[in-house]
Amino acid sequence: MKGDLELFKIFGIEVKVHFSWWIILVLLAWGLASSFFPIYYPGLSLMQYWIIGLVSAFLLFVSVLLHEFAHSLVAKSRKVVVNSITLFFFGGVAEINTEDLKPWDEILIASAGPIFSLLLGIILMFFYFNISNAYFNAITFYLYQINFVLAIFNMIPAYPLDGGRVLRAILHYFTKSLKKSTYFASLLGKGFAWFLGSVGFFRILSGDYGGIWLMFLGIFLHFLAGMSFEQVLYSEILKKWKVKDLMEKKFPVAYGDEDLAHFLTRNFSSKYDSFLVVKGKKSTKKEISSFSKKNLLGVLDLKKMGEMTIEVEERIKVKQVAYPLKYLKTLSSNQKSDVALRTLLKQGLNILPVIDKSKVVGLMWKERLIRSLVWERKYGVVMKKK
Repeated sequence: MKGDLELFKIFGIEVKVHFSWWIILVLLAWGLASSFFPIYYPGLSLMQYWIIGLVSAFLLFVSVLLHEFAHSLVAKSRKVVVNSITLFFFGGVAEINTEDLKPWDEILIASAGPIFSLLLGIILMFFYFNISNAYFNAITFYLYQINFVLAIFNMIPAYPLDGGRVLRAILHYFTKSLKKSTYFASLLGKGFAWFLGSVGFFRILSGDYGGIWLMFLGIFLHFLAGMSFEQVLYSEILKKWKVKDLMEKKFPVAYGDEDLAHFLTRNFSSKYDSFLVVKGKKSTKKEISSFSKKNLLGVLDLKKMGEMTIEVEERIKVKQVAYPLKYLKTLSSNQKSDVALRTLLKQGLNILPVIDKSKVVGLMWKERLIRSLVWERKYGVVMKKK
C-alpha cells in the first residue's frame, strides 16, 4: 500500500504499518478511555483512563500482528512465500503468495490465525482471573474478549475472512475449480457485508453512532470480496499465456552515461516513456533486441522522474535517475503472464526486462498485459504482435 512505513523484518517477513493505523490507534484509545473503561472500571482519573486506553489499543494491534504471524509462519512451513505483514485501519493483512495454493494448505494457513487468537484469548483470560492488579485486570479484561471476538469473527464463512478462505478451499477441493469456489465464497462475503452495513445503518438511525464503524467495515468487506473474485478471474485468463507470448522482442533503450538533458532532447517526440538503461554513452539506435545481462543497468521511467531544472539535467547522467538493476525483480520468458503482472504492479514500474540465461531477450509492458486481459475478457481474443 502507499503510505506504508516499514518497522522491522523477522523470519524474512517485513512488518509495515499504513498511515491509517496511527489514526485508528488514537481513535480506539480515545473510545476506550472515554467510554469502555469508565463503564467497567469507574473511579479512575482521566490520565489513568488514557494510559490504559493507549496501552490496550497498542496491545490489540500486537494481537492482530501475532494473528497475522500465525498465518504467515504456517504458510512458510508449507513452503509458501510470505512477503510482508501490514497493519492498517481495519486490522492487518499478510501478503502471502497464493499462486497454485493447494486446498489443504489454504485450510491450514487460514485457520492458523483464528486458532492463535482463540488460544491467546484463553491465556489472557487466565491472567485476568488469577492476577490481582487494577490496571492489569482492566487491560487483560479488554484484550481477552477482543481476541475471542477476533477469532469468532474471522471464522465466519464469508470471503475474504479466514472462514471464507477455509470454505473456498473446501469447495475448491470438491469442485476442482478455483473460479467457481471463489465466486460462491465471495457471494457469501458480499451478503455478510450487506448484513454488517445494514446493522450499522439501523444503529445510526437509533442514535448509536458506533454503527458508522460497522457500515465502513461492511463497505470494505464488500469491496474486498468483489476484488478477490476479479483477481482470480484475471489470473485464470492471464495464465493462458506465458511471458514469451506477450513480450516485446525489440525495446527502447537509454544509455547510462548519456547526459540526461541530451537524452530528453533526443527523445522529445518518442512514443515511449519507459526505457531499459544499458551501458554506454550514446548511440543512434533507439531500439535494440537481445543483449547480455551484464550490459543492463536498470529501468528509466520518465513518469516517475521528479521535476528538475535544465542545469541539473545537464549535470547528471541517465543512470543516476534510473531504477537500478539490483532492485528489479526480472521476468523469465517461461513464466505465466499473471505472475508478470503481479510483479510489475508490486514493483510499481511500467516495464520489466525478460532475462533467460544471462541474456535480456524481451521486454514486458504493464499496459500490454492489461490490454490483453481486457480484450480477452471483453472479446475473447488477445492482441498479439504481428
